[in-house]
Order: sequence, then C-alpha cells, then structure tokens
Amino acid sequence: MKIKQFKLFQCCIPVKGIKNGIIIDFQRKIIHKVSNQIIDIIKEYSKKNIYDLFNDFKETKKILKSHIRYFIENELVILSNSIDSYPSLSEDFFSPVILDSIGIEIENLSASMENFLKFKIDELGINSIRLILKSQNIEEFIRILVLLETSKIKAIVLYLEYSATMLLELNSYVKENPNPRIAKLIFYNFDGQINKNDFDEKFRFEKLSVNDIFYNETIVSMNDFVLDIDVYLEAIKYNLMFNKTLFIDSFGNIKTHREDSTFYGNIKNDEIKEIIKNNAFNLFWNISKDQIEVCKDCEFRYICPDGRIPYKTNSKDPNYKFKTICNYDPYEGKWNS
Repeated sequence: MKIKQFKLFQCCIPVKGIKNGIIIDFQRKIIHKVSNQIIDIIKEYSKKNIYDLFNDFKETKKILKSHIRYFIENELVILSNSIDSYPSLSEDFFSPVILDSIGIEIENLSASMENFLKFKIDELGINSIRLILKSQNIEEFIRILVLLETSKIKAIVLYLEYSATMLLELNSYVKENPNPRIAKLIFYNFDGQINKNDFDEKFRFEKLSVNDIFYNETIVSMNDFVLDIDVYLEAIKYNLMFNKTLFIDSFGNIKTHREDSTFYGNIKNDEIKEIIKNNAFNLFWNISKDQIEVCKDCEFRYICPDGRIPYKTNSKDPNYKFKTICNYDPYEGKWNS
C-alpha cells in the first residue's frame, strides 16, 4: 500500500473552518469531522505516495495510520498506482435559467401582474415562487394558480396572515383540489389554536410576522445543511438564497430582495432580462458566505441554506454582516443552546 498514491474521491470535499474542518461525502450525504491539520496534509500529499507521507510524519505514524484506516473504511480516498486516472471535481457552476426563483407580494391582482405570471415566468426559467398574498381572498389565489397552470413552475410557497376564515377555506380547497406544485402554505401572525392533524402537512403556522420569517431559514442542527454537490458548487461563488432571484412588491416594483429600498424597475414597463444585467443588482447575487463575517470562518459555509440578508455597515469594509447571530459558533465549534 505504501507505494500507492492517494487522493480523495471526487465526491468527497474537504472544507476548513477557523477551528474545525470537515470532509463532505456528497454521494452518501455524510459529513466527517476532521482537524484542519488533516485537511492540510491531504491537500499537500494528494497524488503522492503514501510512503512519502509516513516518512515525513514518523513521529505521529500511529495517529496517521488510524486516520488513513478511517478514510479507507469510509471510502473517502482512492489508492491507486495510476491516480491521474481519477480527475478532480471541476468547481465550475452553470445554471441555464435567467432566474431560479422569485418572491412576489400581491395585494390586488393587477393586469400587469397577470401578464407577468402568464407570459414571463417560463421565459425567465423560474422554478419556484414565494408568494405573499395580502388580500384575504381565496379566489385571487385560485386565479394565480390558473395563470400558472401551463407554466413550468415546480413549487409555490404561499404566505398569508392568519385568518380563521381563510384557513378553513384554503384547507377545503387543498383537500378538494390536490396540487403538487403547492409546496407550503404558511400562516404568519398566528395566534389561534388548532388541531394540526386536521390539516395537510403543507400547512405551517408561525407566530412571527412575515418580515421575520420570509428570509430567515433557521439553522438549528447539522440536519439543516444541504448535502448536494450542485449546492456546494453554487455556494463557492454565489449566495444560495439570493442568486438568480429577485422580489416584486405589491406595486410591481422590482428589487433585489423584500427589504431593499432601491427600485430597479417595474414589471409594467421594464424587462427583467435587462434589469438583472445591472451590476448594482446582480452584485447581491455574488455575496458568497466567504464575504460574510462569521460565515467566512465556518466549516459548513458551502452547505448552509441560511437565508438572512447580508448588510454592509461600512462601505470601506470588504465584508458583509448579518443582524442576528447564528445558532452555530464556528469559533467554539459548538451549537448555541
């Protein structure tokens, strides 16, 4: 074995954090915790003979053997006399769509919004919609579903302020008209009492306001991380929440996200294809976790779907910040209770 060369399998990606490191096995959907020193050794000696590795670390040979054994038993490394036959993973990321998802707020369904939903959705390649319906009118939601009926939309997430009447109407509609495109039905400002067994699993009830929940994907454990190779490749260069997405408010104004105070156009008069070419607009898509304080030091940064909005408090500071603290502390390597 000592004369053989070694390297990690293509689907096994090492990531260093400020305190700890991990190796993500994307094929088996497993995260292996390792020290940063081990990751450094793997990178330095990849494609070299294992003999060279043991020769350079004679004093810690026993510890090194245990690590090598662990990697072999968990099928993390390739051992071969022709290691160049196993290419490394390309870090290029490509998405063929103009937009992947959008957020929309609708108070009254205007003619321009109807036109957008009926004709522009597929043209832009949109896969999912997060819809805030301000009116307590189920007929308006049904009208939206009809407009999207022939589209390629895969998922619709609906946000509604809690109303007992609207809840009962929507529950009846969903039971009578099953629609796989409806991914979630979220009632915010919920202050009632219900038996959740009476409702489809798509229904969710949140005590917080829509402002608090629309982008706040709470990360509470390692189970919340997304172990997908395409997610990893996108996260290296882009923001997982905001890349190839935008928000349209109830007046048709186009923004980078819901809390954005800048309008880049309006669906009534402007073409989204042109708006997203604006460097000030698409810059927001490119704010990767490597540019956000704390996140840039976290070993889980490329698999984390954290949807908080990054802000700059100082134009001279190259890094962005979040207003709230994450449940995981990469400096201590611990989850906050």
